[in-house]
Amino acid sequence: MGEVNSEIERFPCTDYAFFTAFNIHGFGSSKSIKDAPDISSSNDHSELESSNPADTIPVATFLRNEKLPHEIIKKEYFYVCSFEWAFPIGEIKDSTDLEELEKRSKGPKIKKTCHLLFCILDESEHDEPSSWIRIWVDACENASSHIEATKWMLNELTSKENKIFPVDHFKKGKLEILI
Repeated sequence: MGEVNSEIERFPCTDYAFFTAFNIHGFGSSKSIKDAPDISSSNDHSELESSNPADTIPVATFLRNEKLPHEIIKKEYFYVCSFEWAFPIGEIKDSTDLEELEKRSKGPKIKKTCHLLFCILDESEHDEPSSWIRIWVDACENASSHIEATKWMLNELTSKENKIFPVDHFKKGKLEILI
């Protein structure tokens, strides 16, 4: 994937990144968080993909090699989009210090363009109709472009454990980089 920018850092809350990028209530929109399942699930992959943020680019696909009994192997689709986030100015030494966080959040902020890596995959069983879902995977800050963010996040995804995919997940198939 090439050299990765060392200035890039993981965005602290991937779920906030997702809600912000998709304009879900409380994060810059009138859409309610209770609408999140409607925004992020469909029986039609194309319908779900067409509702991605405008600046979304497809960055990778993954197809597992091994098939379990009574299973249809399904491709996973990865995308990157950007979102704006207002960070408190100054360094917060302890993110568990809620008083400090509250004080900083009321003070001056700097807006940054950050990036979100998300995935659309079919979670249906063999004999069920397609059930496509969109899930957040990772988010980062300090990347200068979608491509730079993609390289960093895919490197993190394939080399370190994360909440969505175990690190060995990508050793069991072919990850095709599209950028």
